[in-house]
Amino acid sequence: MKLICDFWVLNIVDAIGGREVRFGEIEKSIPISPATLTNRLKKLEDQGVVVRHIETLDKQSVTYALTKKGRDLLPIILAIKQFSEIHSI
Repeated sequence: MKLICDFWVLNIVDAIGGREVRFGEIEKSIPISPATLTNRLKKLEDQGVVVRHIETLDKQSVTYALTKKGRDLLPIILAIKQFSEIHSI
C-alpha cells in the first residue's frame, strides 16, 4: 500500500504499460513536472517496479519498462479505472 498510495506511481506505471518508453513519452502522457517524474522513476526503480535501459549505439538512449512486479500492478490499475467508470468518479 505504501508504494501505490503515491498518486503518481499508478499514473506512471499505467503510462509505461507493457512496453519500453522514453522519459518524454511518459511526461507527455501525464501532467507531471520533470523533477517529480525523475524522482518517482528513481523510486520505482529502487523498489523493483521499473527497470531503466541505457543504449549507446549512436547516441545515448534511455528507456523505461515495467518489471514483473510492475506488470502485476496493471490489473489493479484497470480495476480502479473500471470502478471509476461504473461509479462515475
